[in-house]
Parts: sequence; C-alpha cells; structure tokens
Amino acid sequence: MTRYRIGVIPRFQPRTPVFQVLCGSFAGPGSRAMVASVAIPSCGGSVAWAVFRYAAGAWHLVLKQNHGAFLAAVGSDIREEIGVLAPGDAHCFPSSVKFRLWHWSGNRLRAGAWAKALSLPSFLSPDHQIWCTFVQSPGAKIFCAHQNPIYVALLDESGTFTVCNGTGCLQDWDPHAPALKVGQAAEQGDLYCLAAQTSFTCTVIGGKPAGKGFRIDGAGVTAVG
Repeated sequence: MTRYRIGVIPRFQPRTPVFQVLCGSFAGPGSRAMVASVAIPSCGGSVAWAVFRYAAGAWHLVLKQNHGAFLAAVGSDIREEIGVLAPGDAHCFPSSVKFRLWHWSGNRLRAGAWAKALSLPSFLSPDHQIWCTFVQSPGAKIFCAHQNPIYVALLDESGTFTVCNGTGCLQDWDPHAPALKVGQAAEQGDLYCLAAQTSFTCTVIGGKPAGKGFRIDGAGVTAVG
C-alpha cells in the first residue's frame, strides 16, 4: 500500500495505516491476491481500498477505490459495504447499508449492482409472526423466533445454528420492533436476514461459511446454503 502511495500523506503519514487485509483468488482461479483498506481513526473504518495480485515475485496493483468500505471475502469475490446515512441518523450510526460484489471477469475485477439492507438491532417479519434480533456478545449472532407455533433459531458467524421448539424456548419478544417489507433485508457484520411475507432467511455473508444459515417460518427451521 505504501509503495503505491495509497493512503500516504507526505510529511504527516509516510506509511499506509491498514484497516483490513483479506486474501483469496480474487484475480482469477489459482491467483494469489489480497484486498486491503486504509485505516482512519473513526467509526468509518477506512477511506480507500485496493486489490493486489502476486506475480513474478512482487505484488501488483489490480484495482484502487478512493472511498472507504467494509470488506469481506465471499468465495473468490470481494464484498464491498458502505453505510448510508439517512436524514436524522447520527454520524456513526447509519440506518442502512449498501453493498455489492466484485468478481473477476477474466481480465479485470467488475462490480455488480448495488443492493441495500437496513441496519436495525431487531425487526419483525411482514406478517409480524417472526421477531429477529442481532446479539453481539459472546460473539456476533442472529436470533429469530416464530411466535405461533414456537420455533427458535440462533445463527453465528461460522454458519452454525441451533434450533429450539416449544413453549420454553421463547423468552423475549419485541412487538414494537419495525416490520420489514417483503424483499427487504437487515444485516450487521457478517450476518444477514432477508424477509418474505411469512419467513426470514438468515445467512452468513462473509468468509468461508458465506451462504450458510437457516430459513424460519410457521413450518419450522430448515438449513440453507
């Protein structure tokens, strides 16, 4: 990063402060590549990011983006996420995010279309029968419960989930949480839930377990991915 003068501010910042580094075959099958971002001392995390490929004994610049993002490796693709502040949002607490995947097309990295997800601590399904909440300790998890009949599922960032059925499984419920519309999604970190009318599909969106998770509805909890 420093050699390519990414994030370098002469006299004040002679070396690039690095926020994230992810490795993978981002530059085609069998390639040795990495993506790295420039750190800033604030909630935004980074101010720029770049992709490099290792060839002929050196790292070569493949792509540079002059804006910050939170990055994740999804197989051989790179997932780029940016917070979106709505009117009234506090600076470090965007109410939604936008994200897209970068994929190697054969000669360069190409960006897919932007998609959007809400950034909510808890939420209801469109039919108000399922409540989900993000749990941050110990470790990031997503908890979802179907109200009648009662089904409960808890998913962590490894893609592993546990299921509980019956009256003793449901301890909390927030009837005042916002209800998502069909097709809307909510996410925090590497966890993501997509709403249908009577169900949620919750999955991991970064790293090796990307795509793994569960679907919860009135019939129960089933594995996906």
